Amino acid sequence: MTALYYCSDADLTDQLPDSLVGSPIDTAAKRDIKLRAAARAWIDSVYPGAAPFAQIGPQTADWLVNQADHAAGDTTVTIDGGTGDPTVGDEFRVEEQNTWYKVTAYAANVITYAADPPQWLGSGKAEFPDDARILLGTPDLIRTAATHYGAALGVLILRRNPADVMAKEAFDMAYRTLGVKGSGIATKEPYPYNPNALDAGYTAPIFTSGMAVLKR
Repeated sequence: MTALYYCSDADLTDQLPDSLVGSPIDTAAKRDIKLRAAARAWIDSVYPGAAPFAQIGPQTADWLVNQADHAAGDTTVTIDGGTGDPTVGDEFRVEEQNTWYKVTAYAANVITYAADPPQWLGSGKAEFPDDARILLGTPDLIRTAATHYGAALGVLILRRNPADVMAKEAFDMAYRTLGVKGSGIATKEPYPYNPNALDAGYTAPIFTSGMAVLKR
């Protein structure tokens, strides 16, 4: 099974300031082990009970709903416009809605999905409006923090200086992004709840992978 992470390799390499040639992180496989996996493990540790989160999969662009008659209760949706096919097990959210869904099958631009983890037996909680974005994978807050944390590790590896200012700043950004303070626990909600969403009446107060309630 392919390992999945909370940020992409490109997210990290875009942030690294020095040449990677000949370094201990000069290949994607090395960065997966030393940077991306470490960033994922750190984030999981500061969200005890809420992690793991939806993870970066093969998609490289958002898909759009391509169906004018989707309705609450449906278990399939036609999509178009993206690259990198959704795969079974991918989690997604519909733009401006709260519920998270899991892909149970995909073929010919049609996603079959389910809601209500951990059993994943539920159907659509509201209509998916035509041309709404299908948001696959890691929430933005988690992806940003993973990128900062992985980049900080990368700078330490490249410069071999535990006091490096850039590494310290990147670590600080990761901690601030998630609101991690002295307790070592994140305080930022990675899945903000929208009370005006089409599915608002269905999702609250259900706990899902996209609705972790964090009270510190």
